[in-house]
Amino acid sequence: MHTHRWPSVLYVLSWSDIIRRDVDGNVLLDTRTVGSKPNKGATLWSASLEPHSARNVGTEELRVFAVELKDPRTA
Repeated sequence: MHTHRWPSVLYVLSWSDIIRRDVDGNVLLDTRTVGSKPNKGATLWSASLEPHSARNVGTEELRVFAVELKDPRTA
């Protein structure tokens, strides 16, 4: 279980399907149900995220580099 307090830019090194769950175990995201998958080298935007867990349910390694955009006044 972890959180992402700040929005971030993501750079995809490799992709695999994941299931993201909230603290109660409810599914927040199942990438297997999303129409398109990011390619290697894609950049994505992610808003801040509440506490969650993520599980790799795909057949590949998931590697994403995240740069969080912290506000220096609140970091």
